[in-house]
Amino acid sequence: MKITSEIEIRNFDFEAGAVDRAKFIENNFPEKWNEIETTLEELYPNGIDETTLNDIFWFDDEFFAKMGCGYDEIDE
Repeated sequence: MKITSEIEIRNFDFEAGAVDRAKFIENNFPEKWNEIETTLEELYPNGIDETTLNDIFWFDDEFFAKMGCGYDEIDE
């Protein structure tokens, strides 16, 4: 059975390495959540499955750099 639900991306239950990215964004770029969500809605107009969303947050450094909230945006 397929169940579809709509949630705010910041409330998604990220797993593994994606948790670190979500925390990074929340701590350093909380204003970017809406922009990230809007961009993903444009890229995936029919929705996105949980694994794909989690993988984007875990592995897609380029996506977040283009969004202006990549790891390189912060001087550590």
